[in-house]
Amino acid sequence: HKRWLEQGCTLVKGSMDRFKETADPVHAHKIAVILDRVADTYYGLPLAAHHRLCNGRDGQPLTRAEWEAVPRPAIFEVSYLGAWSRRQPYSSPGWLNMLREHIWVEPFARVRHHPAFKEVSRQLYGDPEALDRKIRTRLLRELSMMFQSVFSQKLLHNYQEAIYIDLWLLGVLTEDPVLISFAGPCQELSMYNHTYQDGMNGEGAPNYQAMPGGYYYPVLKDPKGWLQYQPNFLEDNPFVWAASAEMTRSETVRGLSLEWGDQHQYAYASNFLSDPAKVRENERRGSRNWPGYGVGVLRVGGHGHRQEVSLNYTRVTLHNAQDALSLECWFDGVPVMRRGGYAAWWHSARLQWDRPEFQALRGMDYPHPIEAADGSGFNSWSWSWAHSALNQNTLTVDDTGTGRGWGDNRGYGECVTFKGGEAAGTPGSGFQVLDVRDHYSWSRVGKDVRDWRRTIVGVEGPDGRPYALDITHLVGGQRHALYNQAWATRAEAQLPPATGQAADLAQAILDAETPTDAALARDLARVRAVERTRPTGELYGVTWRQDYGAWGPRDPDGKPYQRPLPEDAGKVRLRFIALNQGDGRTELLSGKGPWIGWLRQPLPDGQRVNGNVAFTDARDILVESRTGGTPEAPLQSAFVHVLEGFRDDESSAIAGVERLEATSLAGPARQITALRLRFTAGHTDTLIVQSEPGTVRLPDGTETDARYALLRH
Repeated sequence: HKRWLEQGCTLVKGSMDRFKETADPVHAHKIAVILDRVADTYYGLPLAAHHRLCNGRDGQPLTRAEWEAVPRPAIFEVSYLGAWSRRQPYSSPGWLNMLREHIWVEPFARVRHHPAFKEVSRQLYGDPEALDRKIRTRLLRELSMMFQSVFSQKLLHNYQEAIYIDLWLLGVLTEDPVLISFAGPCQELSMYNHTYQDGMNGEGAPNYQAMPGGYYYPVLKDPKGWLQYQPNFLEDNPFVWAASAEMTRSETVRGLSLEWGDQHQYAYASNFLSDPAKVRENERRGSRNWPGYGVGVLRVGGHGHRQEVSLNYTRVTLHNAQDALSLECWFDGVPVMRRGGYAAWWHSARLQWDRPEFQALRGMDYPHPIEAADGSGFNSWSWSWAHSALNQNTLTVDDTGTGRGWGDNRGYGECVTFKGGEAAGTPGSGFQVLDVRDHYSWSRVGKDVRDWRRTIVGVEGPDGRPYALDITHLVGGQRHALYNQAWATRAEAQLPPATGQAADLAQAILDAETPTDAALARDLARVRAVERTRPTGELYGVTWRQDYGAWGPRDPDGKPYQRPLPEDAGKVRLRFIALNQGDGRTELLSGKGPWIGWLRQPLPDGQRVNGNVAFTDARDILVESRTGGTPEAPLQSAFVHVLEGFRDDESSAIAGVERLEATSLAGPARQITALRLRFTAGHTDTLIVQSEPGTVRLPDGTETDARYALLRH
């Protein structure tokens, strides 16, 4: 098999590359000789994947006659055979385009008319055209049949690998109207749309958005890529320039991407920026909303104080996680309130603790102890934990989270308002709004919820200091639990003294008489050393601290750790201020849980850890748990938070927060939130958010009909 891949596949591609560079006929000769053998070999290869062979309808090995008779083309679904491969009979079955099942198409197209190619044909078959016919009818026809029957992503779209040049060439060479007239153009349409929305695919993550930006658009711009076929393409399609840069708008100020969907989270990412000029350039980037992906990010704050708050709100971002209306919050490029991440179980590192090089890993002074993540499958504890509602800064209702995805159990979010996009420092950039109403996420999991809405308001002070107002309104069920968690340590707490403890969150929340989802119970048990209390004053909260520079790789020989960042980069705090709802129904539960992160750590004797591990107690969790209500009068909650990021060597700029009782003067019944924030710099902000249009009056006589308002004194 190794010889097949190296000589039958890679060597052909390499010979084509050298032919393009040198035009040396010896490379055309080599391609002809190899493709003659490949055509015979591929024709006889069975359909296979994961070291299994494809069977026919009768359960016996697939015959040539049945293979020829399979209905084609398979556009919306794969054929009854399922998804299969041939060139590489392992890995993901049917990923024909991404794994380059048709690797020989372009080399053949490049040299088929070359005299050296025709001479090989004459010597082998006595006819200079015979080899061309053999390859087209024996190899390329088989490839076309594969794409039109067992291609896992069908001909409808191919979101995992955007470059369809080989597929298009395959259609031209086989004179196949399906590939020429439908498959190729459909890929182009899919990828253009994919840049701004993912509704056709039903999946999302920055790496999915980056797929066209990472390898589709570079090929379109490359003189040796698509431009050699269509030289005026860029002039005819100016949209390319905007679309090709869209993926960068998901990046935070220090180069890391927002972490919605299937995003790997690395213990330390080497692309974390410390170059002041690049950071300052990124700080100018304004807020952005991708309604098709269901992702918005609000960006506020001056130089060195950029706060970025992102909200997930529709089904395409809910790839595998219970993350409807979920939130993440970054400050100066450091993720603090962080979603669960991909935690791909198939990338879990195998930690062999009985070996001395792995024992050395235990002695390395990482911020938290390292344990093995679970690589057993989709039911593994680490996969379940990372994708649970506990890790998304979102809610459960009656101990049930929203749909995990990959099942028809997800709702969608309606973007009510997005106000933003101004570059930093320009008029309007200091007041940003993202307001989203959810539809059907709870009914799809059997919960009667009448209203679920989340509103984020980003504000920048006159001194450049930022904060965000986060309002979550929910009506339905008898128990609401909002899981606020941070990838950070708790530096300060403004909480009443603990009134009770529990070994874990499952013990604190669940009771033996109430049926509970087994996965949720297992996830709750991961939150340890739980303390419980009830809020007594108007405010409660915590302040989290994180140093990104503390997570870099350690020296395998035990030398002292050298922080890889400048002293003024990577050290941040985030203050979380919550307003008491005042009805006596709220209980606060604090605990710590693991973080599943991808570790790249050299070990002694040239060994290495490269995969997901569990960092014990690396997530700090504050649960706002509320109970009450009946089926006739369900529980209503309005969680109101203020999130303020600042540098580790600074203090909070917020001196006080108070709720104002706003009086409705006109308009329908609605939710009204009015706050007054006092700042150490001497100014005061009054914030007003109305769920529906209407006029309100504040205690000081201020009247406004604005849905979202900021008054500064």
